Amino acid sequence: MGWIKNIRLRLHNYFLHKELKTRKREAHSVNWEDAHSIGILFNATELKDRQTVLQYKEKLKKAGKRVKLLGYFQTEQNDPNFTFRHFNRKQLDWALRPSSPQIDEFLNMEFDLLLNLEPRTQLHSEYIAVLSKARLKVGPVSDNTECYDLMIDTSDQMNIDSFIKQIEALLKKTQSRNETAKI
Repeated sequence: MGWIKNIRLRLHNYFLHKELKTRKREAHSVNWEDAHSIGILFNATELKDRQTVLQYKEKLKKAGKRVKLLGYFQTEQNDPNFTFRHFNRKQLDWALRPSSPQIDEFLNMEFDLLLNLEPRTQLHSEYIAVLSKARLKVGPVSDNTECYDLMIDTSDQMNIDSFIKQIEALLKKTQSRNETAKI
């Protein structure tokens, strides 16, 4: 079974790098206060995590930010009452690439900031993060350096609440009002 997984991972990486060649993106510094549009990736499988992210979305909206969510479920969800776009494990193809109209719509949005609120990296969220048009991408540490412009090292015990606090604290400390000069 291990060699099949290796083949799937190699195909995943092949298709990801092939797709990257067709998309050009320049990373920009984004001030926390100046970020008007924020995209959030998160694991929606656990109710507690969903509630935390929805509360965080409301907090950001009260601060005047436009927020779009994309949640991932381990299993298929038939509840039409979710207030956010979502996908599940069945929407990963054989090469472990997420594919659905909700994902395509999310990828076509231009965000000032993309936050991956999964404290531990996942292939499906990395794939979406790499292809996102966000000006600044923030997420957990990953071996794939193309995923995020800013990576946060997390412990295995870190929950989503503390991960959000760590992201915010870091973004507020790294305020930059000046763009780098192009040479």
